[in-house]
Amino acid sequence: MGDQDFNFPPSERREPKEFEPPPWERDAFDERSRAMAAEQQAAQAEAAAAAEEQETASIAEPAGENATHHAVEAASANDGDAAEPEAATPKVSEAQVTEMMAGLRAEEPTSMQSYGAIAIALSVFTGLLGVVMLVWAMAMFVSAGARGTGRVGIVSGSIVAIFGALFIGLSMWVAVRTLRQRGVL
Repeated sequence: MGDQDFNFPPSERREPKEFEPPPWERDAFDERSRAMAAEQQAAQAEAAAAAEEQETASIAEPAGENATHHAVEAASANDGDAAEPEAATPKVSEAQVTEMMAGLRAEEPTSMQSYGAIAIALSVFTGLLGVVMLVWAMAMFVSAGARGTGRVGIVSGSIVAIFGALFIGLSMWVAVRTLRQRGVL
């Protein structure tokens, strides 16, 4: 087998996915985009009004003063454009970020809230299974004497009783642990 068998064509590049806000924050993103659009429209209207004032002022000024005036205005406009991107990004303080994160945490359900009911239900089921095993163990002890099964009945009854006690202990441990985590105990 030659090296020519291993010539694989280059894979096609996929387009990156566009950012899509999570469903619970979509309203905030829509509101922010509307606010930014309104700010842009206000800035454009202000720029148009300033340009109109400049044109009317340049008509009234003599030609020599007009050239220096335009140069000064162009320099100040360039300085204003450089400052605009910094002003466009919102400044959020550390306290506001902490408050927003606390709000988001309060909205999200914790894993213990959803698993707590399941843990209690499984604890009850395991406890009932342990009780049933203890009843079977007592039945084995009684049948060992009545039928005369002897040591086999006693040993098997003891094993079932130990497992029943372990199941009951496990169910109690899970229930207490779950209730402590939820703050009940």
